[in-house]
Amino acid sequence: MWSFPGWSLNFVPDQPAALHEMARVTRKGGTIAAYVWDYAGRMELMRHFWDAAVELDADAAQLDEGVRFPLCRPEALDRLFGDAGLREVEVTRST
Repeated sequence: MWSFPGWSLNFVPDQPAALHEMARVTRKGGTIAAYVWDYAGRMELMRHFWDAAVELDADAAQLDEGVRFPLCRPEALDRLFGDAGLREVEVTRST
């Protein structure tokens, strides 16, 4: 299994190329795994922070990680892995 902190993909300019490279170096039948933080919802500390920041200054909305990093949403992460040609993609939420 090849695992990495998925949140690091937020800072990679060409995310599909990064996943293609991960797939290239993974042996046939291997697993690529990632995790991301749910900036947009269940990471309550960050959610409360950005909600308060936006209430004080509407311009802060453009800095909100829940907006800036769409990979924090299951659909976007699933689509990225699928578009990279990875099969049997499974996105789950931990509590």
